Amino acid sequence: MPTRRHLKNRKRGFTLIELLLSIGIIAILAGIVIVAINPSRQFAQTRNAMRRSDTKQILAAIQQYKVENEGDLPSTIDSSLRMIGTDATGCNTLCSGSVGDPVSFSIRVSDSNDDAEEFKSDGEMYVDSTDLELVEESEDQLVGMRFRNVIMPPGSTITSATIEFTTDEGNTGPTNLIFYGEDIDDSPTFVEVNDYNISSRTRTTASVAWDNVPEWNTENETHKTPDLSAIVQEIIDRPAWFSGNNIVFIVDGDGERCAESYDGTPSEAPLLEITYQQIDGEMTLSSCIDLSASLVTTHLQSMPEDPSTGTSGNTNYAVKELEDGRLRVRSCGAELDEEIVLDQ
Repeated sequence: MPTRRHLKNRKRGFTLIELLLSIGIIAILAGIVIVAINPSRQFAQTRNAMRRSDTKQILAAIQQYKVENEGDLPSTIDSSLRMIGTDATGCNTLCSGSVGDPVSFSIRVSDSNDDAEEFKSDGEMYVDSTDLELVEESEDQLVGMRFRNVIMPPGSTITSATIEFTTDEGNTGPTNLIFYGEDIDDSPTFVEVNDYNISSRTRTTASVAWDNVPEWNTENETHKTPDLSAIVQEIIDRPAWFSGNNIVFIVDGDGERCAESYDGTPSEAPLLEITYQQIDGEMTLSSCIDLSASLVTTHLQSMPEDPSTGTSGNTNYAVKELEDGRLRVRSCGAELDEEIVLDQ
């Protein structure tokens, strides 16, 4: 019978292959455990669960409002997907889909009545001047320019917009200009017999300053404005904007730069150049809709806010009425490539 010493000597350690196999198995198990308990993923899943709950609450509250008001929805809900909140701007959030390739185009003022000047002192209008004085001639004035048939789908994102002017006469004095748009869905042409036909138009909230305009020394030389995309974006974000509508720009300020007009040289009239990207999917418009008066306290204790990106001014939840009369509520902050949208 073997001695106790001989029995101990029969015990052996792991071979190198067995050791490597053991390490590999442990590494695989550790990876599975790490994935299973990935804290960032778990937190994202928890936030998505909150988002699903919030969309249900919002949809239920609106439905209850509809029942109590004989089928009417809160007046701010329409067929456009709009963020819920109180922000006047800044709610332009892509909720689904992808951004398409950039599209660029240009439009020149194409009619005598589509560029005009208005004396500030008495509102007298001129639509057939052979030049555009930006913005002082014998006295202070406003300048208006109308660009026809702007082919740009609703919901587009404007990446750049400029107006190119061609010098008619050289000017070197200090000049500071301010550009606005006309805050309307489809701008009408200028009418000479109507005094104040530029200043009477509602201006966009967005404006762009062109301070210290460079000297215009050489006739027929071209000059481009700073980026006017904020102005164009505000106009096409209007609920009734349709591709093919007309856009008016209004120029105010001080100083003098003399540009060609349509009646001077049609081929050198002001040229609008725009680049935009179209969204393949749904996108909220640039202004939030305030549902607090309709839903809060009566149907909701407070308006739900996205757990990571929402605020009371911009909840990051959006709502629209579908063509068949049903409602859609969408979370615009969903994570992990999850789509959170409810229709009812």
